[in-house]
Amino acid sequence: MGLVTTVLVTVVALISARVAIRAQYFIMGGIALSLLSFFFGQTATVEAAATFEQVPFWQVFAVFFPAVTGIMAGVNMSGDLANSRRSIPRGTLAAIGVSYLIYMAIPLFLSERATPEQLVADPLIMRNIAVWGDAILIGVWGATLSSALGSILGAPRILQAIARDGILPKPLRFLGRGTGPNDEPRIGTFVTLVLALTAVALGDLDIIAPILTMFFLATYAVVNIVSAVERLLRSPSFRPTFRVHWAFSMIGAIGCSAVMVLIDAPATALAAVVVIGVYLWLKRRGLKSAWGDVRQGVWQAMIRWGLFNLRGEVEARSWRPHFLVLAGNPEKRWYLIDLANTISHDRGILSVATILPASVATTERKNSLAATIRDHLEERNVDALVRVVSAATPYKGAATLVEAYGLGYLVPNTVLLGDGEGTDDALEYAQMIASFYRANRNVVIVRAD
Repeated sequence: MGLVTTVLVTVVALISARVAIRAQYFIMGGIALSLLSFFFGQTATVEAAATFEQVPFWQVFAVFFPAVTGIMAGVNMSGDLANSRRSIPRGTLAAIGVSYLIYMAIPLFLSERATPEQLVADPLIMRNIAVWGDAILIGVWGATLSSALGSILGAPRILQAIARDGILPKPLRFLGRGTGPNDEPRIGTFVTLVLALTAVALGDLDIIAPILTMFFLATYAVVNIVSAVERLLRSPSFRPTFRVHWAFSMIGAIGCSAVMVLIDAPATALAAVVVIGVYLWLKRRGLKSAWGDVRQGVWQAMIRWGLFNLRGEVEARSWRPHFLVLAGNPEKRWYLIDLANTISHDRGILSVATILPASVATTERKNSLAATIRDHLEERNVDALVRVVSAATPYKGAATLVEAYGLGYLVPNTVLLGDGEGTDDALEYAQMIASFYRANRNVVIVRAD
């Protein structure tokens, strides 16, 4: 029956999302009828006591938890909503509120109308209490079908979205295809059907439900962490219409993680490994996204905080060499960069600068040269910032660069350059060195041999 029902629910979803959503109204009517029949029912009749195996609370919680994940159905179908920014917060909060009231009211009514022994002995005690007992069966079927429809509508759309975003491996990109004027994810629906039928065929809810619970909790934990980080960073692109303080998101993340550990600590560790593995896999692929990357926001926030807390006066104990290397062509004068990198020993900030004649220094050429220098540094495992500027002469450009380069108190304190031997512009070279001195910079002049 489970296999047949799963197929029928999928057929309804394949017809169209609109038909499936309309079917939900009839299902909701059946659920409402069963709840009313229960709430206006009577005290349970005496039943013979039955013995059941005692199960730990968190194991029961793991089986129960998937029943409340339907509150995310609207988010999963965000692409089908006319105004998702308005509908998702309102619909999700309404779903949470209504679900909470119902789930809290039922045990209160049960405690008033049945004894603990009756609750243990009769799994369908609500049918015993209700005005019309069969209405409870309608409600159970309705709740089951509602969850099934929500999942069979939402899961294919998530597959379609992440396939189109290039997150899935190339062999699975076909899941991003849509069909018809409403862009229905029919291929994703068939894939979801196969997975659902496999789960139903196992025939043991107590095995499947905890696995689903771990997936959901891991997802909610990560979403809460991202929300908290975005709020803390005050990212300009993070503009939810419904605002939540970062502390609530962090509490949610900690709560999800704690419940995962209480349910199954080894499974939690495995889930963490999977999440980190997916992250490392995506990072290795060098995935470029149109929506930005929260890591960039983290670094910018840290840099901003550090710059504003950096003092101008640096005591000897914490002094670090921040080199500005006037390298010219780095391939021909690599020894300058190599010496600066060796002295700083990854303790200071190394900057490599090249000055182009103003007559030929177009924006494209400067960007191209900067990219070439970065590639050259990366090949030799040297971490350095790159700056390409233009000036009438190299000496004037160097003097201006040393005076202007930097951010706040974070400026190069040491200039390293070649000796300029054999040049016909000895006076300009000497004036440049004097300008470095007036700018209160250390100066290191290196002879190639």
